[in-house]
Amino acid sequence: DQQVEGEKTARRASRRLGLPKTEAALVSWLVGNHLEMSETAQKRDISDPRTVQQFAEKVGSIERLRLLHILTVADIRAVGPDIWNGWKGQLLDDLYLATETVLRGGRTDEASVARHLSVQAEDARRELEASGASVHARMASMERAYWTSFPPHSLQWHADTLASMSDAVTVAIRQDYKSEAIELLVSAPDRPGLFADLAGAIASEGASIASAQIFTAPEGVIDVFILQDEDGQPFAQGERRRLDRLCTILEEAVANPGQDVRMPKAGPNRRQAAFLVLPVVVVDNSSSADYTIVDVSGRDRSALLYDLARVFTGHGLQVHSAHVMAFGERVFDAFYVQRNEGDKLLDPEAIHGLKVALRAILSTDDLSAPETPARVLARAPAVDSF
Repeated sequence: DQQVEGEKTARRASRRLGLPKTEAALVSWLVGNHLEMSETAQKRDISDPRTVQQFAEKVGSIERLRLLHILTVADIRAVGPDIWNGWKGQLLDDLYLATETVLRGGRTDEASVARHLSVQAEDARRELEASGASVHARMASMERAYWTSFPPHSLQWHADTLASMSDAVTVAIRQDYKSEAIELLVSAPDRPGLFADLAGAIASEGASIASAQIFTAPEGVIDVFILQDEDGQPFAQGERRRLDRLCTILEEAVANPGQDVRMPKAGPNRRQAAFLVLPVVVVDNSSSADYTIVDVSGRDRSALLYDLARVFTGHGLQVHSAHVMAFGERVFDAFYVQRNEGDKLLDPEAIHGLKVALRAILSTDDLSAPETPARVLARAPAVDSF
């Protein structure tokens, strides 16, 4: 683990530099936790009180939070010129502000965090109403997580969009210039398999879902997607025709459940085939009070999210939010799910069946290539280092 080894190195370097013990301890802690903020912001639902509570307990103080925020931004920017974007910055800012509020209040237990988030949700609702916006019935009926998941300008866009469309189905797309992201809004009556159908329609147009937030109420759903291209840049930036075509296809997907979609086929890639990427599925029932978190990791490919979503539908699960990260040929996806009955997935046999089905999807079309050092080393047993 680079964090563990990095912390050891930072501690030794701090001693050589003659730093005071308190500063040396702070430096080594920062290096030992330099991935925590990025992974929490991008792979976890930061509107979930337990997520904020666990992160706040790990950080412990506002000074550490500030320094970790700075280090995280610098670390991501240093990876390469195309890795950082405004959307990632928005995620980190949201996590920072939520955690700072908790730490300033001096209470990091889950109940106190939930109360803080409830106050934030009510403030966001009042601010929107005070602006004169017409709050659609679907927005008004949404849970606390919806109101704490978006900045004011996004909530304003939701309200204006829903108010301007009379149909039961609303599909709209825009470039959020503040976060430099292509943002897709879909609002419709809820039904089983809706998320999978939307994911399939998006994949059929060559777009990748970087983040998906699904909010459900008796009046219907409000789903918000962040779309990127295969290079991690905003999808179809400046190409209004492609964006309009995607909206039309999504409207058809909502109206026609389970319709077949044509997926773009990528050609063989010998460079990707040289790396052995083993599928990993972890089911976590402890990190969220209301949802089962399913972490999956495997080789990235076209329409992978669509195939994973169909597995969840087939196992009677609804996706509440999806968080996607990709590093080279490997993808890391996290899904917050509930059974159709509205509770966690706790049955051991059902969990085992879900893992088997997800691993099968992650192994589909696995690439093969002549033996290379990378593939041989990936299969070699681990050995203890000195």
